[in-house]
Amino acid sequence: MTKKNDLRYVDIRAGKITIVDKSPKSPYYDASWSPDSKWIAFVREDIDFPVIRIYNLESAKSAEITDKWYFSGNPVFSRDGKYLFFVSERDFNPIYSQTEFNHAYLDMERIYLVTLAKETLPLLQLQTTR
Repeated sequence: MTKKNDLRYVDIRAGKITIVDKSPKSPYYDASWSPDSKWIAFVREDIDFPVIRIYNLESAKSAEITDKWYFSGNPVFSRDGKYLFFVSERDFNPIYSQTEFNHAYLDMERIYLVTLAKETLPLLQLQTTR
């Protein structure tokens, strides 16, 4: 991360610095390397809520993993690199004030995961027995 709002990585063998992303809002990035070092998952603070993006070092392309409707952060790859875990504020269970007649959302964060390949089975796949 730099003060120019970009996320970079350094290839020590090639002696090359690559810009992974440039944020229009702030220099804050929360990044995680995949176990095979071919991917970087990172949080990009955009105009809306922060989103998680994933960057492929071979293709030099990135894509959004989460959408801009929810605050998401803390991406971490599983040890085998098949899943990406993250925290997101998506649990909307309002409480209501007895004096102000307003509502508030508390304890919204939960841990979520996405599979990173089509052939990867869901981690908590339900199996039925017959």
